Amino acid sequence: MSAEFLKYEAGVLKVLDQQKVTQELKYVEVHHAEDAWTAIRQMHVGSMHLAAIVAALGLAVDVKRHKDNFKHASQSEKYLLQKLEYLRTALPNTVYYSSVIDELRSGVEAAAKDGSATGKHVIVLFRAAAEKLWSSEMDAIDKIGKHGAHKLVEQTGKVKIKVLTICNQGTLTTAGHSTALGVVRELQRIGYLEHVYACETRPINQSKLSLREISAFEIVYKGLP
Repeated sequence: MSAEFLKYEAGVLKVLDQQKVTQELKYVEVHHAEDAWTAIRQMHVGSMHLAAIVAALGLAVDVKRHKDNFKHASQSEKYLLQKLEYLRTALPNTVYYSSVIDELRSGVEAAAKDGSATGKHVIVLFRAAAEKLWSSEMDAIDKIGKHGAHKLVEQTGKVKIKVLTICNQGTLTTAGHSTALGVVRELQRIGYLEHVYACETRPINQSKLSLREISAFEIVYKGLP
């Protein structure tokens, strides 16, 4: 079983229930914008970047069922804008999350202004934008892992490297192969990792599990030393 936070294919979105990690890998299915809101609000989602992706993909799954029902661009625009504002309330005071909602809103409004656009056209463009948000995030995270690992090798000059991570984000709290643990996994892949230590300094746990617990679980699950 793959321990990835998001599973999205063929218009189906599944989000790993982070509150149950270390006990079981359970995925929550997202069928509607309301499901996405609940996953974000109840802290099934471990980062603001992930929350934005869950909101976007959750609405993409939701609106797919309406692509043949909304004949006019204005109908799709109204529905999408209402749902985006609803999703905004899941994390109303978060700058990054709100900025993504604003960006998606702008895309919907621009698509609807096209005089030749149909309701289906607006929906297709929104779904493409949501999927691009996800793929761009995964690409950026992959580059972070590769660049970080090779930079460590270059700067240390060592054949084997010990790594200490504090409050890092691994695969279970990011959209792709992770940020800090992505560096560690790349070191393992290229044969330079000796050992990884996961520490947590904050007194307040996130998602009922501290990031240290989540990271330690993933380190063991991925077979990292």
